[in-house]
Formats: sequence, structure tokens, C-alpha cells
Amino acid sequence: MVIGIGYDISIIKAKSEYKKAGQIIQIGKDQTTVKIRHIVSEPTVVIVDKDKDYIEEYDSDSFEPTYTPDEFDHSKISVAKKEYLNVSQLVRTEHLEIKNQEVREEVGRWSEEFVYKILSEQNIFSKIEWVNKGGESGLPYDFKVIENGIEKYIDAKGTPSSGKDIVYLSPNEWIFMFDKGEIYSIYRIYDAGKSTARIETIENPSDLLIKGKIFPHPITLQI
Repeated sequence: MVIGIGYDISIIKAKSEYKKAGQIIQIGKDQTTVKIRHIVSEPTVVIVDKDKDYIEEYDSDSFEPTYTPDEFDHSKISVAKKEYLNVSQLVRTEHLEIKNQEVREEVGRWSEEFVYKILSEQNIFSKIEWVNKGGESGLPYDFKVIENGIEKYIDAKGTPSSGKDIVYLSPNEWIFMFDKGEIYSIYRIYDAGKSTARIETIENPSDLLIKGKIFPHPITLQI
């Protein structure tokens, strides 16, 4: 039972409708109550709150990195565990999703390569498998690694933004996140394509969701 927001995941996952639901997780801060905004609309309709400030995550028709993953000294790249501050410190600005599919894919590819270089330099894992290295695998994760004999999974989520704390999960990724629990992590890459690129890790996000550290924002249902 996901107590923090009142979901019984086992029941939800058993429903055929659940597989149609796209999920968005906001990497939020500590809070005990969550106000969830429900949107009911056709899949192509986007509802925008005019009272909020919205920032384009990336408004160009092409992704043109100023740095490639190979140009970094990966031993000096910041890789830190995500910190969760008091909810009063949350930035209320919302970011719009990148509209151009090609740009989204290029940002994703750059971010995966960046993470792969970092993982290879860390000497933490005895085995690193980048499942999309030869092309999109369709799997609900990007890396399978072995740490101290334990198989773990990493999903790389990149953004050209320096502070966008919303990551997008497919239904399969959402299910996989709960299935794998503590052996699943999200690596959030900020400033993708820039010399200031950095990574924050979100370990066991399903547990953080249960505890109210992160939360769906919003939940949209395709019915």
C-alpha cells in the first residue's frame, strides 16, 4: 500500500487501464500532505494554469551540445545523492516539456552517454551494461550494473535545464520502478550538453514516493 498518496499498487497494476496511464514524478521535498491536481482531457490537450509561471525546458528545434560526453574530466563531475529540503523551499515555477521529439531523443542519448562515462570511471561496479548502446532497446531502464554481487538498474533522465525537477516515466518504467524497489535508481542529469552538466541520484524512488519525499505531479489518465 502506498500510504503517502493512498494507492494500492498491486490493485492498480492489475487493471488494464493502468497500462494506459502516463506518469510524471516530481522530485519534491519533505511534506506530509500532497494536493494532487486531476486532469481529465483528450490525450492531445494540455491544460495550463495561467496563474503560474512556465519556462520552456528547451525551445530550439535542434539539440546542439556545447560539450560532448568525451570532453569532460569525468573524475571531476559532480555526482550527488538528491537532497530533499523543506517544502517551503520549493521553487513553484513549472517547466513545459520539450515539444520536439527529435530533440528529446538527442537529449536522452547525450545523457545516457554522459552517465555511461561516469559509471565507467567510478570503479564501483564490476559490470556495466548500457542496454541502449547499440540503439533503443525498449527496456524500462538504461543500465544494468553489478555492485558487490548485486544486480541493479539505472534509468538516466536528462534535461538541458539547470533545475527542472520533473522526470517523465512511461507506464512500463513506472511498474518497473515498483517491481525493483531498492535496486532501481534514477540518475537525473541537469544542464545536458553543457560544460556545467551534473548528476543527482534518486535511489529507490518507489520508497521515496511511499514516504512522500517525491510525488506524482500531476497524474493524468488516458481513459
